[in-house]
Amino acid sequence: MAAAVRSTGLFDLSVRFSDRTHPFDDPLAEEADLPEEPYDVIVIIPRGIDDGSADAIWIVTNILPWASPAGWPAVAALQEMINQVFAGLATGVNPSADLWPAFAASLYRVQGWVR
Repeated sequence: MAAAVRSTGLFDLSVRFSDRTHPFDDPLAEEADLPEEPYDVIVIIPRGIDDGSADAIWIVTNILPWASPAGWPAVAALQEMINQVFAGLATGVNPSADLWPAFAASLYRVQGWVR
């Protein structure tokens, strides 16, 4: 997936790994190194995709179709890419469709992770 994201040229990519074990655990909860500039989008691929205990890949962003129409096509493209890469295992879920990524976007904005 990382190679596919890089190949689009829509996003710069940074990868971080977390030791969290539950799909709803906050993977950045104990991360101390904030980025120099907040991210536009954070994609959380939770544990459990492989064994079927999780079926959503969280797209955490404050870019929303009604608030940021210019940025929304990139988020929609990312969601479609996730859906293709993880076909049958998981789907990309963004803040306009689910409260968890919306909540995470709000939290990460206050913490300095996302714009």
